[in-house]
Amino acid sequence: MLAIHTILHPTDFSDRSVYAFELACALARDYCARLIVLHVAVPVFFGEGLVATETNEAEQEAREHFREMDPPNLGERI
Repeated sequence: MLAIHTILHPTDFSDRSVYAFELACALARDYCARLIVLHVAVPVFFGEGLVATETNEAEQEAREHFREMDPPNLGERI
């Protein structure tokens, strides 16, 4: 059987990603694997190559989404 040690769950906080998160949690629990949840901020381009990151408001919104995800207790991996 394939040993799974780490599961990466990229999310955009959509309804579909909620189902994928539940599956990732179940796999992490079943394999005693570490679960990493990732959300990537899209950069904003202004003019000739000037890049600004997301605003503080967007960052705060992403943090709230992470808090609301509420993963089940996956246990401790030793």
